[in-house]
Amino acid sequence: MNAGKLEHEVLSHIAGAGFNDTVRAYATEAWHALASLLDEHEREHSPDTLVDIDPNLLATLASRLTRNDVETTLVMLAAIRVVLLRAGHRVSSIEGLRVRTTRRRIANGPNGKYRFEKTLDTGAHCSGHEGG
Repeated sequence: MNAGKLEHEVLSHIAGAGFNDTVRAYATEAWHALASLLDEHEREHSPDTLVDIDPNLLATLASRLTRNDVETTLVMLAAIRVVLLRAGHRVSSIEGLRVRTTRRRIANGPNGKYRFEKTLDTGAHCSGHEGG
């Protein structure tokens, strides 16, 4: 992989996306996971630019970004999706870069309002909402 060139391109897109410090850190962390994935799978054909990254490979990135904190996972996915869109990927080429979530009702809050807990759905059949 042409790591230096891709790293420069990613950092340029991250800087130009207008992310705050937290989202910038999550986007950078997502990039490092993607770079590691590229190192493992793209030995024979290294992409020259971000737009050259195989969409099928991008689809496997979501599982690498999964954290116990669902919201962090969703922000990381959203941030790297923005970077890839800025780099020239089409929405259709990054559609696999997502996770499924479910909402589970938990006890009402002290004010009596309904509350929900969002979790990553690891099952094959899910009626939850898509995130990322």
